Amino acid sequence: MYGDQADEFCRTAGATTLVDNIADCWLLVPLLTTGEGSGSLAVRRASKPFTDTDLATAAALAATTSVALERVASTPKAPRPSWQQALDAITPALCLIDERGSIWRANRAFAWLVTTKPDALVGRSWQSLVPPEWVSDLDRVIRAEGSSREVGLRWGDRVYAATVAPISGGAGRDVVLLFDDQTERHRLLDQLIQSEKLSAIGQLLAGVAHDLNNPLASVVGFAEFLAERPDVPSALREPVTIIRDEAERASGIVKNLLSFARKQERQRRPTAIQPLLEATLALLRNELMASRVETRLEIEPDLPMPVLDSNQMQQVFVNLIHNAAQAIAPTGGSGSVTVRARHWADGVAVDVIDDGPGIPEALVGRVFDPFFTTKPRDRAPDWGSRSRRESYPNTEGESPSTPPKV
Repeated sequence: MYGDQADEFCRTAGATTLVDNIADCWLLVPLLTTGEGSGSLAVRRASKPFTDTDLATAAALAATTSVALERVASTPKAPRPSWQQALDAITPALCLIDERGSIWRANRAFAWLVTTKPDALVGRSWQSLVPPEWVSDLDRVIRAEGSSREVGLRWGDRVYAATVAPISGGAGRDVVLLFDDQTERHRLLDQLIQSEKLSAIGQLLAGVAHDLNNPLASVVGFAEFLAERPDVPSALREPVTIIRDEAERASGIVKNLLSFARKQERQRRPTAIQPLLEATLALLRNELMASRVETRLEIEPDLPMPVLDSNQMQQVFVNLIHNAAQAIAPTGGSGSVTVRARHWADGVAVDVIDDGPGIPEALVGRVFDPFFTTKPRDRAPDWGSRSRRESYPNTEGESPSTPPKV
């Protein structure tokens, strides 16, 4: 198997008397690597003494084993990562605290969190590094008894779960303090809750719309009845006509609400754009009037009928017009929203134009980012804001191998 090297070891074994009979039926064969002893091969035989053939076989086996050991010893070993490298590779911020509250080890994510250089953490008090709002809650869970304790913390728009775990076998009250950024999880949970709310509102809206249909039908019917009677005074005919027209308009709004809220199968079919836009504006008319926003609908003639899902497309139009009206509101005055449908290539383009202040140049590149908004927190969550630790100066010219979520 090893050719000339095995032969050389056999010759060396014979020259240095590597094989000896010891204590009747025991055989001891030294193993040589790089000319030095590195162990022995011991063989025991239950009865008869070893023969010359046995000794030669043992010597050859020892030579082969020595060659294998020498090859293993000469193979370069891949360097193993240190514990510090392993800690720096994980996303959660982690630090080890002794019973006096001093940090004796931390990873790069923790340095990123507390905006401190990694080499300036050891020996510092954890209370001097974390935000002041966290100190009382963290101190409480650190001093509490139990195998593992957790507390929720907030810093700006970020949400963290801080876990405290005592170090098994450690001296005194040494603990591991771990910070897990759960902002994304909370954002998804808020989205789910909002989706459930919208679903409930849709069901409520459908029920209210059904309940309004009957009285509106009665109002329209009696108004038409009064308008057709010859004995109705002429001074009342115009008010009766107005009552009928307004009731029919309210009935049309109810139908639009039902169409918008009703769960429908997604079906794409050729659809005329003008009736769809007119129904959308009728749906938003009251809200736009309350906001003192005037709407204009401009439709080019002979538009093709694009293939689309009318219910989904109406939701898109509602969102665009609603956002345009909200963009005007901060100006404090009235404004206008123009909805324009025009020919474009082989289809139709719909433009929603408002005369609000417009989008700041710095935000133009983010208009298509999911969940990004500039609305106040009480109107919609602002997922575009930056966290405190994004301002951490990277003085070492490198970032964590797995940077924290920001």
